[in-house]
Amino acid sequence: MSKGQDRRLPARLEATKWKKGCPAPNPSGRPRDLKAEVRSFADEQDPKIRKTRLRQWLEMADRRARQGSYKHLELLLSYGWGKPQESINLSAEFVHAYAVYRDPKLAKLSEAELKQLDLLTRKLLAPGEDAIDVKQI
Repeated sequence: MSKGQDRRLPARLEATKWKKGCPAPNPSGRPRDLKAEVRSFADEQDPKIRKTRLRQWLEMADRRARQGSYKHLELLLSYGWGKPQESINLSAEFVHAYAVYRDPKLAKLSEAELKQLDLLTRKLLAPGEDAIDVKQI
């Protein structure tokens, strides 16, 4: 919206808008433990067909999955057996990037110069000693 436009609700919605001082439209508010509410709702049994809502939902998802719905099949499998763990293989070369960004003189160095600096730093360190500790900078 631009600054000149009016931010009021349309007239049809203005009549139903909650007004200060009137009783709240939802006096009990959102349930504190929504997860428990959903579980108790899903566990309720339909007396006519003697199945819980959860069972009915699962059967609907199964029916759709058998009709070729990939989403419904994925839903059943992921909640039934859990989603497979995703792993990421990452390899990278770390050339004192923290120092480069903190020191403007180092930021001007080329990639080759930074590699040379890294090699020199490693040669000067005693065996078993790590490179510069980031916490010390």
